[in-house]
Amino acid sequence: MAETPGEPDHSYLANLTRVRAAAGILLRDKAGRVLVVCPTYQGAREIPGGAVEPDESPAEACAREVREELGLSIATGELLCVDWVPPNPPWDGGLMFVFDGGTLTTDQIAAIRLCPDEVSRIEFVEPERIGEVLIPRLARRVAAAIAAIGHGGVYLEDGVELPPPATPIMDFWSSQKTPKRRNGSHSSMIDAEVPGRGGEAAGNMTAAPTGRDLPCQGLAAGAPPGTRTPDPRIERRR
Repeated sequence: MAETPGEPDHSYLANLTRVRAAAGILLRDKAGRVLVVCPTYQGAREIPGGAVEPDESPAEACAREVREELGLSIATGELLCVDWVPPNPPWDGGLMFVFDGGTLTTDQIAAIRLCPDEVSRIEFVEPERIGEVLIPRLARRVAAAIAAIGHGGVYLEDGVELPPPATPIMDFWSSQKTPKRRNGSHSSMIDAEVPGRGGEAAGNMTAAPTGRDLPCQGLAAGAPPGTRTPDPRIERRR
């Protein structure tokens, strides 16, 4: 939803859903093992990262937490996943971001300096052992992040990637018959009628995963599809 110019409706803003956010980073050694930290304030292991602070972006939060926890200045790489974590009272629902920190050099590993108030020790864990050392929700998230390296980020819900729609949008359009014009020539796809929506231009419709047709906002009439493309720290990375 785009922000609209003018004086904001404060009563509306006050009722908007608030979500917490946190960011973690995937750091690996040359053997491909994943760096995990052992926080001083809990027994469960984590990947480096933490809660997003006010006026801070997830990428900025990630870089800050790495400096604080490990004493390293690591450039935040590509986004590997965003994970929606359902509410778990007293915790609100949250968005958990995982970024790629790349492979640490031998010198970088030697330069790690742990923050004694935050991290007691670190270890490198083989990807196939992630499920043994991390809590299930975080293990699913990290496994999805590892699989996304080099393939683009993925969206998760509670650590699980959503299945693709039964009919991808482009497949839907390519399956539509192109009606003939009165002179016998074929019209373009934007002139085709969407089943069940007689007379409406297909260029203004798209297919939902449920099979329903939905208006494409922001497209000019007749434009082809796709024109625009307890201790609060315990839950801070979950």
